[in-house]
Amino acid sequence: GHVLAPAGVLAQSLLLSHTVVGVAIPVLLFVFALTYVDVHPLERPVLTGGIAVWFVLLAVLVVGNPVHELVFTDYVMVTEPFSYQAGVETDLFGALMLLPTLSYLAGMAVLGYRLLTGAGVSRLQTVALFAGFTPPLLVLLAFGAGVLPGPLNGALVIGSTWSLALVGWAVFRYQLFDLV
Repeated sequence: GHVLAPAGVLAQSLLLSHTVVGVAIPVLLFVFALTYVDVHPLERPVLTGGIAVWFVLLAVLVVGNPVHELVFTDYVMVTEPFSYQAGVETDLFGALMLLPTLSYLAGMAVLGYRLLTGAGVSRLQTVALFAGFTPPLLVLLAFGAGVLPGPLNGALVIGSTWSLALVGWAVFRYQLFDLV
């Protein structure tokens, strides 16, 4: 919606909502990975409290950006490779993106550890999950390196499509949620 919306308040609102939802996904991947390896993050109030406080702070800052401009200082039209409205990010935005980035890497590390130490069906599930969560990471790295043109949310749609297919395969082929 953000990419297809015409410039203006609608495009800005969709960019802000995408930012809030988009940064929750890597953190949730980390929580999922911990739960998958039988470390229950919800039983650790410091961890869950810290994640919740960070996310609420981020959501308040992003939603309130039209008033204080602490996340995006301005909105510009980008014309290549196609037209879309982008936010000009602040240093605070970069700092706020550290937790999701580290969360994604930590989630992948947890799955990688399980991949190396798991056995049987568990290992096959983990292979599918690890492979499924790798494309968005590669897309993020390629986008960060300037290799992928366009907005990040558009690029992530491509990586996430592969994730959906591989994780869906893990769920249905290896009964991901049936094993105790």
